[in-house]
Amino acid sequence: RANIKNGSGFDENQQRCVDINTDNKIDNTDIVYLRNIIVNSKTIGEAYITKNLPEIDTSKPLVALTFDDGPNVTTTKEVLEVLEKHGVVASFFVIGNNIDDNSAKVMLDAYLKGNEINSHSTAHEYMDQMTVEEIKEDIENTSDLIFNVIGEYPKFFRPPYLAVSDEMWETIDMGFICGVGCNDWNNKVTVEARI
Repeated sequence: RANIKNGSGFDENQQRCVDINTDNKIDNTDIVYLRNIIVNSKTIGEAYITKNLPEIDTSKPLVALTFDDGPNVTTTKEVLEVLEKHGVVASFFVIGNNIDDNSAKVMLDAYLKGNEINSHSTAHEYMDQMTVEEIKEDIENTSDLIFNVIGEYPKFFRPPYLAVSDEMWETIDMGFICGVGCNDWNNKVTVEARI
């Protein structure tokens, strides 16, 4: 069930369950529901949610592709075109403050193409310096924004700057995707140095 907060949310009156292939079950081969996408108290579109997941051959080596700091209407769209061209999906770690009327449509498009949408915080601040209450507010805000667009809460969290604290580990009820930063945002860092 969706919660509508701050004028954004899932219009539950628009929900429809449709068994497209009439196999008496709703699954990823069916349109799961039709809904209005509402951002900042404004309906920005209507979406048929299908969420077609690709087949994965786990006997072969796998690489997980992740992209941070979206959504936006330029780079995110370009990345989606490349992913679709090559028949792959990725995880997008989005910043809550970047979700607006236009970027929400791009984020929904990414989700509908089988990509995961996860949290990268509300404002990309050093959360390891926040209080427990600030951490909770940040996580809930971005999680709600994501849910209000795609109808699903994020499962994973990537801390901004990969900075973590004990308070974050204890407060955030999602899997953390951390690791070592490759500084791919810095043009002075060569490809060789990133590897």
